[in-house]
Amino acid sequence: RGVKISLWGGVGIVLVLGASVGFAIHWSLRPMNRLRQDMALRDPHDLAPLPASGLPREIRPLVDSFNLLLGRLSEAMRGERQFLADAAHELRTPLAALLTQTQVAMRAGSQADAQAALSQLAQGIQRTSRLAQQLLDSARVDASPLREDRPVVALPDVVTMVAREFESMATRRQQVLAIHAEPASVRGDLDDLGILVRNLLDNAVRYSGEQARIEIACGGDEQTAWLVVRDNGPGVPVEERERIFERFFRGSQGNGERGSGIGLSLVDRIARAHDARITVEEGIAGRGFGCRVQFVAAPDV
Repeated sequence: RGVKISLWGGVGIVLVLGASVGFAIHWSLRPMNRLRQDMALRDPHDLAPLPASGLPREIRPLVDSFNLLLGRLSEAMRGERQFLADAAHELRTPLAALLTQTQVAMRAGSQADAQAALSQLAQGIQRTSRLAQQLLDSARVDASPLREDRPVVALPDVVTMVAREFESMATRRQQVLAIHAEPASVRGDLDDLGILVRNLLDNAVRYSGEQARIEIACGGDEQTAWLVVRDNGPGVPVEERERIFERFFRGSQGNGERGSGIGLSLVDRIARAHDARITVEEGIAGRGFGCRVQFVAAPDV
């Protein structure tokens, strides 16, 4: 009988202990349950920080890390909303101009007036097409992060391929486009690197002026690979060189060309994604604009 009493007493103690532990766990997890309910009732676009008051000390580091991630997501979404608003504004202006130029051409009283209006219309279409391409390139760069297993890309191949695209444009402007490509390879995305070179060269051809000289070169050694585009045009004021890679920033100096402010920002984003460093320098013979992009070299392909 004494054994039974001891046994039942032990069972009772275990039950009481289990109930006490369960109650303590339930009580300590009440703040987490409230947090879970708050998250379930939130709007999908609500990225406000999670409340950390009243939480157990052991849980707060986890909530702090969640809040840090929510802050980053909120900043990214704010930037994308601003980008979409700016892009809509940038597209609205040239589209309105195209409509106006079309109406002028339709009302032209002579063949010469119609030809002049159609010439303006063609230039407007080219500008709008370029802007749309840059916006698509920007969206592609944002949506396609680089893989960890980046392939090896030969810079001379990219430079030569892109330079050929601008030969006719440079010829129309009576510009000299000189290419000097030495062996150099980097790890990265071929399409993104093509966008980087294309925007640097497009910037040089458009803003260096008539009869300018434009040089594009690449090379490297075992440690570094570099790409340089420079010209002898009007250049960029020193006080604006820190801002030219900001999205939608337009410089005060130029030759009448109106840019979108997207091209060099794309160059900067692609360079940073490839762990490359951009340096703004003088152009040819101490005048104009030059841009150097320095990469970590990869084995030659």
